[in-house]
Amino acid sequence: MFIIAFEGIDNAGKTTQCLKLQKRLQADGFSVANAFNYESPIHDLIKSRFQKGDFPPDLKILLFAAELFDHLHSHSPLSEIIIFDRYVASLLAYGLMENLSSDWIKNVAAPLPTAHVTVYIDITAEIYKQRIGSSGEVSPYSSEKLSNVHNNYLELMNSTDLFIDGTDKEDDIGEIIFQKVLSTMSSCGLKNG
Repeated sequence: MFIIAFEGIDNAGKTTQCLKLQKRLQADGFSVANAFNYESPIHDLIKSRFQKGDFPPDLKILLFAAELFDHLHSHSPLSEIIIFDRYVASLLAYGLMENLSSDWIKNVAAPLPTAHVTVYIDITAEIYKQRIGSSGEVSPYSSEKLSNVHNNYLELMNSTDLFIDGTDKEDDIGEIIFQKVLSTMSSCGLKNG
């Protein structure tokens, strides 16, 4: 199984790029599953707890990690490629914002396999606010907390496979991601069907 992980704060364009990549890889004959458009009892529990606001930080990380494991095990026997919209770095970026220990978070995530390609799409908290302002969406985080998450990502992603400016053109971003993924898949011996 070949894992592709997208990371970044909300509204960076991760889901859009996940979908674009999935379609392009499938068009090239690859068996691709997405772990970003997947409903499960864990997802429903997270959603309901998040909306109620009674979500202690450690429980949030444990449930998000459980959701990653669930996605992984639900898809792994069926597809040669699985795309995650958020993976281990998200657990760290958001967990550190909540003052959880990085060692504790890393231990929670330790059994997850390392992604073959990690794509970080960078936007600032200010860009995020502009994007949700035009959509009417309400942010679950204050500007200060979101800036903290963004800074955590910058530290975590400084040596990532692909660091992308999320304000670039959507199609340009998609092409860069697609070429990087194809190159890495080829070096891992993964050929299209």
